[in-house]
Amino acid sequence: MKKIFFLFFVVSSFSYCQTKVDKKALKTELDSIYKVDQTFRSLLNSSSEADITF
Repeated sequence: MKKIFFLFFVVSSFSYCQTKVDKKALKTELDSIYKVDQTFRSLLNSSSEADITF
């Protein structure tokens, strides 16, 4: 049982270490998603249900 736990720990450690994230690109993408989301929310909040057409 100890061997299985150790093997799981080693494999999970390697898989975690191999993940590289480009933080600047992620921030840019999340900022653009936020801007689009907020634009549509403001349009929906300022309009009545009868005025909304897609």
